[in-house]
Amino acid sequence: NEFITNNFANYDASNTKDARSTGGDLLWSQTLKIHPDLPDFTFELTGVLKGKTANLKTLKVYRTKQDDHHPPQVIKETKSFQIITELDTPVKAVEVDNYFKIEDVNFDGYLDLRLVETATAENGSYRFWLFNPKMEIFVENTDLKELSSPTIDADKKQIISTWKEGGTHEGTDYYQIVNSKLILIKKKKKNYLEAGVYQLTIIERRNGEMEMVKQQLVREGEPEVDPATLIKEAWQNLEKIFANYDDPCSEKMTTLPEKGLRGFYCHLQQTITYAQLPKLAKLPIFTQG
Repeated sequence: NEFITNNFANYDASNTKDARSTGGDLLWSQTLKIHPDLPDFTFELTGVLKGKTANLKTLKVYRTKQDDHHPPQVIKETKSFQIITELDTPVKAVEVDNYFKIEDVNFDGYLDLRLVETATAENGSYRFWLFNPKMEIFVENTDLKELSSPTIDADKKQIISTWKEGGTHEGTDYYQIVNSKLILIKKKKKNYLEAGVYQLTIIERRNGEMEMVKQQLVREGEPEVDPATLIKEAWQNLEKIFANYDDPCSEKMTTLPEKGLRGFYCHLQQTITYAQLPKLAKLPIFTQG
């Protein structure tokens, strides 16, 4: 599946041909195999150039074939077998391949197409066309279009979407393609309570249902707390923690059992810090103040 060509068309900054009457300027082309059993495909993006900005209008798809020469030569068919119009996507003319991707989106072994619809730093969107082997054409998928800033994880066969809502909510959603359907399998949400402090909620699909598996308070810049490790360390050091009666805890008469949880934590903080405690408890220590 190596690229055979990946060429930008040379363009004149003063050239502003009207794509409606001429078909537009050839902005970008690429030839490659989308599947080992299929011939090479050539993709051509055309549109309107204005200075260093291009407005993509049309995607033409060609297949290659062997001619009758000896030895036979691989040539591009003169007529495109599929034309996708009404793209209307503004891009930087010299960075077209940052906006148009050819990759296996649904992990079926055939390469698919995606084109940026809104190129923003946050909550960007794409249009997707998945190759249908039976129809032998690229078919637009509207479910994928709804995802925010999607990326493809080929190793895990997941589609990952990142999003932000206002200045206090953000998250990452993880999807899989199951029986040609887009299925949400995991969601990570961050709800910022103050600068650098957020409540992390993780929801996963288990037995066909989405359920919360983790919720904790996180302070940015602090290492991730491993509850199992901290609890194990505290348990293994209980005798040491409560053996020293010359510490401030005994001076304040907060040793167990007289002072209950207050005394318990006074000793426990030798092993678990105040910053780590709400993460283990999965709740803030104080509701306010």
